[in-house]
Amino acid sequence: MKKASVFASLVLVFSVAAHAQQAGRHEVRIGYSDGFTLANDEILPRMMTNIFVAVLTGTKTTVNTRTFGVIETGYRFQLTKHIKLGADVAYQLARTEIKTQESADIEKYKTNYFIILPTIQFSYIKTNLLDFYGSAATGAYMSSSQRISAEKSAQRSKFDFAYQVNPVGLRVGRKLGGFVELGFGTKGFATAGISYKF
Repeated sequence: MKKASVFASLVLVFSVAAHAQQAGRHEVRIGYSDGFTLANDEILPRMMTNIFVAVLTGTKTTVNTRTFGVIETGYRFQLTKHIKLGADVAYQLARTEIKTQESADIEKYKTNYFIILPTIQFSYIKTNLLDFYGSAATGAYMSSSQRISAEKSAQRSKFDFAYQVNPVGLRVGRKLGGFVELGFGTKGFATAGISYKF
């Protein structure tokens, strides 16, 4: 009985110690990015085609794109004092209208983007309250684009390479904190959000 009690006590002590070591190493986050790059990367080929046709035929083409930006959620695990590993999952919706001066028809496109980005993060300077860091991510995105016009509609999907490099990132807060990141890539140039460590 005594041995069983000692064994149970040791298991409890080791469990608490292991949990204490893991505490604060997990981080969940939610954020928003401008989404400029992805929407325009898809739309640019359409714009160039229409501009080329306009030059040849002498017609004027207007392209109007609206997007809310990129909404994302993510997870980070504190691997070492300065390195975190994780992944972000993001979504973006873009709507495009292409109007030719000579035609009454307006070509409309609606595109959904789903992005998955495994991420590594490196802290340059880290305190209990501040974390100054940079991050790099590579992954993939899927786009589902629907073209709607007066007489016909078409839909297409594709997978493509995605990346994000944010050399400048700052998180302020202990357990609950806010962060801002600046860089370039699939999600755009600027990201901001909140995160929680546990």
